Amino acid sequence: MLFRGGFKVLRIVKGELLTMRRFERELLEKGFYILPQVDSEIIESLIGFSSNLNTNKGLGFHTSHFLPDLKEKVKIHEFLNQTIETIVKDYFQDYKIIYANFMIKGGGKEGAVPLHADWSYVDETQFVSYSIWLPLCNISAQNGGFGVVPYSHLIANQERGPNIHLTSRRKDAEIIERWGESLQMKKGEMLVYDHRLLHYSDVNLSEHVRVALNLSIVPNKVPLHHYYKDPASQKIRKYLNCDSSFYIKNTFWIVPLGENFELVTAT
Repeated sequence: MLFRGGFKVLRIVKGELLTMRRFERELLEKGFYILPQVDSEIIESLIGFSSNLNTNKGLGFHTSHFLPDLKEKVKIHEFLNQTIETIVKDYFQDYKIIYANFMIKGGGKEGAVPLHADWSYVDETQFVSYSIWLPLCNISAQNGGFGVVPYSHLIANQERGPNIHLTSRRKDAEIIERWGESLQMKKGEMLVYDHRLLHYSDVNLSEHVRVALNLSIVPNKVPLHHYYKDPASQKIRKYLNCDSSFYIKNTFWIVPLGENFELVTAT
């Protein structure tokens, strides 16, 4: 049996029965859920792999998804996919990973990530896609935290992608103050959140670079799309029939590769 979230869950973790009803309810209603830590051997493997990359150096926030080196992006995606896919399938039997990357938050004032929702990948009137965010260190306010706005996924705009601003920015501070929730996480826990959910993080005030991995997962056998706003024409393109290679190969702050798109009017 599949419900709108598209996953089945029945797993015993450290003596706790994680029922489908509880996971489904909180994820679908609040828009996020923190799953238990993955095995320590997997965490150490991820830390070892990330420490040998050039992506985890420097100030501010950056992500391997936007690297100019395609071979490096493919290497990262394939390693993370192979390492984490089985764990993802434990919880999301009917989902697949479309791309995987590292998210790095160095020190400095440029490291804050403003309030936003992730890109749209599926027809959200019928399906739900998710991110799985797994930090490789403990997460606290000191190293930037991870903030969410519970229930905000229920009022999201479906046209989300590069150059499409979802909030006025003038109201962001008020939204965070009134409705934001700062999450404290242990190394290796998995935060699952709806791609429509508003979230944010602060600057990293610690002495250590903060590294997390991020997986974007979508339902199997569901058409994927990508929205992009052309800064010159101010028109929004909806790229159709996308696949994993589309998201890995493209540099999304310039016009994406491919001619299979239609123009849409933002709602």
